[in-house]
Amino acid sequence: MSPKSNNPNLFIGSFPTGLVYAGRTKEERGDYKKIAHLSYATLELTVYDRKSKLLPDVRKHAAGVQAQAGQEYPCSVTQTIQLGYGIKVKSLTCCCCGGLAKGRQWWNRDTGYGLCPGCAKWIADRGESPASMKESYGIAGYHYFTEED
Repeated sequence: MSPKSNNPNLFIGSFPTGLVYAGRTKEERGDYKKIAHLSYATLELTVYDRKSKLLPDVRKHAAGVQAQAGQEYPCSVTQTIQLGYGIKVKSLTCCCCGGLAKGRQWWNRDTGYGLCPGCAKWIADRGESPASMKESYGIAGYHYFTEED
């Protein structure tokens, strides 16, 4: 997802630390008035203008970026950054066997659940495609770990 919005009044700027959301119709100190900032590292949205009418558009765009955690994101014309690189690996419950799983929360998985290395191997050995694994469990090496990681 590129830093664009369907709302012509919403400016989305890609900066070294994250995306800045600003309203084109209001100025503050000679620049567009900042509404929010989405950190590339933590994917946390910090809201500066809670009264902005553009906030629903900001939250919608930010949710789309947050759903891409672990993926490479274009932060400039020639560079990419891994979204959520600062999110710590957590202990999760394996959604397959109920054992311990280490990883990061995947948006398409119930909160607190992930995939353990043993089950990741078992599912892959069954012939599950990488695309299907990504859709269900996230990105290998980021959301869940394999025995090789």
